[in-house]
Amino acid sequence: MTESNQESVFLNEDGVRVTNARFILPKQTFAMSGITSVQSSEEKPSRVGPIVFIIIGVLLFSGKGDLIAGGIICLVLGIGWFFLQKPTFHVLL
Repeated sequence: MTESNQESVFLNEDGVRVTNARFILPKQTFAMSGITSVQSSEEKPSRVGPIVFIIIGVLLFSGKGDLIAGGIICLVLGIGWFFLQKPTFHVLL
């Protein structure tokens, strides 16, 4: 390949590779010359589960005796779950 024909890599992450010539996914490859439009979107994770755990944790924590330990566990699990959730990104060609 000559210098002008080299493929420039723009993204190479998690099995997705984007170059000036190709868009490569684990099971499919697209030629950039055939792509006429691109749209991206972000799907945010549902926070219902973690919030329910946090609310249950607060209610148990305000109780007595053994309920306090259960409340702390629910609070820690709910907060950890909340912050470990990541959005999913989509590319529509």
